[in-house]
This record gives sequence, C-alpha cells and structure tokens, in this order.
Amino acid sequence: MIYPICIATLIVIFSAILLIAAAWFCGDKVAYPAPESTYKDTPEVFKLKLSDGTLISARMLENANSDKCILYSHGNREDIFSISDTLERYRDSGYNILAYDYCGYGTSQGVPTEKSALECADAAYDFLVREKAFKPEKIIAEGFSIGSVAASYTASTRKVGALVIIGGLAKSSYAILPFDLFFWNWLDNLDRMKKIKAPTLFVHGSADRILPLRNGKMLFKACAAQVKRLKIMEGFGHNKMPESQIYWDVVLDFLKENVK
Repeated sequence: MIYPICIATLIVIFSAILLIAAAWFCGDKVAYPAPESTYKDTPEVFKLKLSDGTLISARMLENANSDKCILYSHGNREDIFSISDTLERYRDSGYNILAYDYCGYGTSQGVPTEKSALECADAAYDFLVREKAFKPEKIIAEGFSIGSVAASYTASTRKVGALVIIGGLAKSSYAILPFDLFFWNWLDNLDRMKKIKAPTLFVHGSADRILPLRNGKMLFKACAAQVKRLKIMEGFGHNKMPESQIYWDVVLDFLKENVK
C-alpha cells in the first residue's frame, strides 16, 4: 500500500508544480485572452491614452438627465460593442456609462496583462473626472468576471460612489481551486477588498462553473465597506444574469439607495 500512496502523492505534487509554472509563465495570456474584435473604429469610438502613449478604445453612452456615471469593466471574450445591450440598459435606466477595452481587446493597442488592464482603468477614471467633470462620488465602478479586477482596483485606489461586482474573482487560484496555490500577488481582489470604503454590491450565480460561488462569498466577507450586499442568483451560471429582470432590480435598487 505504501507504493500507491507515494505515487499518488508524487502525482499531486507534480501537478501542482506544473500548474504553478503555467500560471507564472502564461498567467496573463490565460487571464486576458483577447477575442477578435466585433467592431471597427467609428465616430462612436474614442481613444484614451495611457502613460506610455498606448491608445485604447472607449465608448460612452450619455444620459443628459443624470449626473452619475458607471465605469464599466467588461469580462473576457467581450468588447465595448458586444456588450451593447447591457450598456444601453444602464443608459436607459438613468445613468451615463463609460466602457473601455483593455489593451489588445477590440481596437485597443498594446498587450493584455493585469498591469495594463489597471492602467486602462486609471485612464478611464481620469477621463471621467478631468474631461467629463463627473464628481468622484457620482462614479460607480462596475466589473464583470475578469473586469472585477479593474473595478476593485479603481474602488480601492480612487474615490467612487459605489462598487458593483458581477460574477467576480476572489483571487487567481480560486477560479479553479478551493485553496490558494499561488505564492505571488496575482489577480488578488481579496487584498483590494480590505481597502474598499464605498457601498459595494456583489452579484453571483449559484451555478457559476467559471468562477464558482465561493469567489463571491469570499469577496463579500473580505470587503471592508460598511454597506455591502451579496445577491446570489439561484440557478444562474456565469454569463446570463443581465438577461434576468431580477438582476436589474437588485443592481438598480442598490445604486438608487446608495448613490445620491
């Protein structure tokens, strides 16, 4: 019996080493697999410049009757036009909304990495404050899936009126494992949650197989905001929540209550 146990242990150790090596050398490629763009540059698309001169694409849907703006960080395999239905629904619900493409996504220049995604979020926030004159307390950072990384970063480093995380990631390894395997600070929203002060809403599908529900629960527990809420969408997976009226009722009610 000793030999089978030893072999099984070696297999587990070897598999863990392979997973750590793959994450270390290929992590950004896995986390940010830029899809083929669904659009071409038109007058509706404008460019934001990063500190190194890289130009990224952005799109803003304005509501003349609102002084509030959602800064929307989309998920993987999406771009600023593939999510048009969601953006339009927010605009029609009484909000301005700015969405941007990470480096390498859509028609944005550059290479998609966690670092560049955070730089994109900074550029988008600065545009809203400096160019569009939105008050920081009227800006709502929202992120879906991998977009939760950029949205959590914005809410932990800048002043915002609220944070909304949809199907969010707790930390890199928790996407596939129930424990933390990676020893470096990679896609670590749990650490950012400790710095969140703005009212925060987490929405997560109970049947999410891409980012299991444990992620939403861990984020909620780690969040330092005095006002926070976790809404579990029963029976929903990762991608279909905005198709439900329940989703809209929960998100819009939360924003109405907490962003005046």
